[in-house]
Amino acid sequence: MKRLNLFIIAGALVLSGFISTPQVSAQTDNHTAREEAEGEIIWQKLQSKEIMCEDLSDEDFGALGEYYMGQMLEDSHETMNEMMRMHGEEGEEQIHVVMGKRLSGCDTSATVPDSVWLGEVSSWLITLTWIVWLAVGILAAIWLLKQITKK
Repeated sequence: MKRLNLFIIAGALVLSGFISTPQVSAQTDNHTAREEAEGEIIWQKLQSKEIMCEDLSDEDFGALGEYYMGQMLEDSHETMNEMMRMHGEEGEEQIHVVMGKRLSGCDTSATVPDSVWLGEVSSWLITLTWIVWLAVGILAAIWLLKQITKK
């Protein structure tokens, strides 16, 4: 009976997606390489004073963030982007924007909005709550079944 309980709980966890490994697949359309190249151009213009920080948009800072990540991670950059997408496409972009602002020196106090992190946390907590209630329900049903079969 203990094996059955363990099997039911493990099955519920796997089916709910709680126990899973993220599927990481690098893009093949050179999207990251193009964004890195755009960021490099912006960085060179900043360095040569052709443009100033005030002239840059969030899209420009995002490209700068891509450039900086490419410099730091080299071939692993696309894989890291895929992993950051767990925060959603917007979350990934916000992380690049903040990196661009901070590492360019344009806004060293820039931070990633709480919504990027909290979205993931609240989703995880909701999933965990459902798993706990499912496990409690299964255990209660097993206990009730045992009580009925005793009599």
